[in-house]
Amino acid sequence: MYLEGSEFVTYTPVEAYGVSTYADGVVSGGNSGDNFISGGMRFLWVYDPSNPSKSGFTGCGKWFCNVPNTPLEGITSDEILAQEFESGRQNLNREFEKWQQKVASDKENSYVFNFSGMIYAAGGTGCAVTVNA
Repeated sequence: MYLEGSEFVTYTPVEAYGVSTYADGVVSGGNSGDNFISGGMRFLWVYDPSNPSKSGFTGCGKWFCNVPNTPLEGITSDEILAQEFESGRQNLNREFEKWQQKVASDKENSYVFNFSGMIYAAGGTGCAVTVNA
């Protein structure tokens, strides 16, 4: 059964420090603690049993199972994940919910960026950044 999906992960807000209000082009100002930019990233994935090399995070064909600080670190191998999909698994919600909690405690904001970097380094395009003010 062919499956595809996406998971959205938010990461720790980034402080937007104050800028002098007399600077050209500044539309708002503030100081540390007043303005925050929150961000998130959407991770796209596909499971295609007829083409296993294309299964994984979209574009790279890899799941990154059992890799520390990634969403699927608790799954020991790509083969086990494939077996779970064959047995009726429909999504990665459980793993991403647990990872969201881990991301929220990541003081360096590195887990989301490192994971998206792994996807891109493997040739993938399976994530998109979203920034919310």
